[in-house]
Amino acid sequence: MIKNILDITWKELKSYDNKKTCAFVSVSPIEEHGPYLPLGTDIYLSDSWVDGVIKECHKKWPSDIFIKYPCLFFGFAEIGYFPGNNYIEKDFLYEILLKYISNIAESSVKNIIIISGHADPFHIITIEKVCDEINRKYGEICFSPSGALFSGIIPEKNKSEISEKFEKFPDDFHAGWIETSSMLFLNKKLVKEGYKKAENFTVKDYEMINLKKYYEIMKENGYIGYPRESDEETGEILQKETISKLFFLTEKFIDRIDYKKYSHHFLYGKI
Repeated sequence: MIKNILDITWKELKSYDNKKTCAFVSVSPIEEHGPYLPLGTDIYLSDSWVDGVIKECHKKWPSDIFIKYPCLFFGFAEIGYFPGNNYIEKDFLYEILLKYISNIAESSVKNIIIISGHADPFHIITIEKVCDEINRKYGEICFSPSGALFSGIIPEKNKSEISEKFEKFPDDFHAGWIETSSMLFLNKKLVKEGYKKAENFTVKDYEMINLKKYYEIMKENGYIGYPRESDEETGEILQKETISKLFFLTEKFIDRIDYKKYSHHFLYGKI
């Protein structure tokens, strides 16, 4: 059974078997994504991933209850000079999210899954720290698969259909071909034509720590990557493969099988 928390009453929520109830929460900020993608890009992506994972969970556990919570429209990042960016400090994000997830935990659910379409390592690690505290207080009930997803530590069952594109156009960090293709698939009416003529601006992954260089590239363009290489078909493949990976991780946690190695971003404890 799939439910939206906004559509049910407190009595309905109370009546659910807590041993079969799983809550899904997404956390992504309103944020600039270049001159051609909407400010809600990370939110649209997060929301679509949650929907996709819930559908896969329902297929595997049809008698369980999967409850979707609305996306929290804020997060942490350090490119705050663009109009529309909705950022908060890491400590504040931690406190708000901890209270929010604690309220859900006190509803006696068995599992809480937190998904983010915003890949900033500090943002992801803050979410993971909330999961750690929730698990310390309530037992192992909270898990975020996003760190493992963005760290690229998920074993590949099959070679990606677009593996050559990943090799040819690497370091596509923000509003490049990955996110633009995904948005073309999700809602191409929201994508401005300018992506087709946008120049390539890239940095290596280790250079992302160098904020000065990062700011120099971002301040004029608002993106890092290869937006000209975007297309709707690629977006469809990306969505399918991302949802598959997130479900793989979520399934590991729900089954409590070999999930702990996927509990943290590769930079957890290092930054």
